[in-house]
This record gives sequence, C-alpha cells and structure tokens, in this order.
Amino acid sequence: MKKCLVIISLIILLLTACTKTLLPLNEIKLSNIGTEGEIIEEGIAYDVFDLRVFGFWNLTIKKAFLDQSLPQSPKYTIKINGTDFLFHENIYNPAILEINLPETIEKEEIESGIIKIVTEESV
Repeated sequence: MKKCLVIISLIILLLTACTKTLLPLNEIKLSNIGTEGEIIEEGIAYDVFDLRVFGFWNLTIKKAFLDQSLPQSPKYTIKINGTDFLFHENIYNPAILEINLPETIEKEEIESGIIKIVTEESV
C-alpha cells in the first residue's frame, strides 16, 4: 500500500512538473476586444468616433473589456504604425478609457492597433 501511494505521489509530481504554465498576454489587437459601436450601449467594447473635422479621431474603450483580455493595469497604450499612444480615463466615467488620435491615421489602422499594458519595464 505504501509503495502504491509513493508511486502515485511520484506520478502526480511528475505530471505537475511537466505542465506548462501559460502567462497572461500583455497585448491584444483592438478589434479582438469586442464589438465596436456606440460606447453607451450594452455589450459594446469600443468606439472609433470620426472627429476629423476637428483634426482627430476619438477612441473610447470600456475598461471592463480590457480587463477580460489583459492583466489589469493602471495604464494602457495602443500602438499604431509603430507609435504608442497613451490612454487616459474619461473625466466623467473612470470605467471608460479614451484617446484622441491624429486624423492622418486611417480607421482600419486604428482597429488593427495593438493595445498593451504599461508596466514598469515598458516605461
């Protein structure tokens, strides 16, 4: 009986040592976080609002959707065409992050942007 317990213990130990621990991803493509649409609607993750008449695009994201896909972070960036842009909290609703992006960027480039968490190492 002792031999059986020892063998089972060794097998469990070997199996747990052989499993690979997956680390959470630190980045995600904007279009993969959820549905685009009016940010005030239920189930909508983000909105790319065309304000190019004023010289910029406005990108808003519900932080809850980022928290489902990425490790929680106090700061996030989006990389578009090799440039990182830092999100900030909406002054009226801290559950929404937003950023104004140059009008020279195309909407498809924004939707292909990579959202990343800001860590001590990335600063």
